[in-house]
Amino acid sequence: MLRPLRGRIVLEAPAHTASVSYAPGPGIGAVSESLGELVDRLPRGVRVHLVGHSMGGIIARWYVDMMGGDERVVQTISLASPFRGTHRARLMPSQAGRDMLPDSQVLVRLR
Repeated sequence: MLRPLRGRIVLEAPAHTASVSYAPGPGIGAVSESLGELVDRLPRGVRVHLVGHSMGGIIARWYVDMMGGDERVVQTISLASPFRGTHRARLMPSQAGRDMLPDSQVLVRLR
């Protein structure tokens, strides 16, 4: 979903971009660790703005709030992220689905 935005940023702004992709199965914590690994590989001295859609916004916030993030992260932007959970997550038979239920420990901790 964010690929067109990323392409536009690369063309029009003096900014570097990076992205993390994940399968629909792993939970918020596991994917947040992958995000941390990506941020660790970025050059020192860059300012990092994390942008996430839906579960991606929850992942970005978990990374910053629960894992301590990285000092270079200056902003997180969440687009349509279900911070209060969604009952539709019951349709996802995975840890990610369980993490996005309204009463999940992940979302309770973030609140």
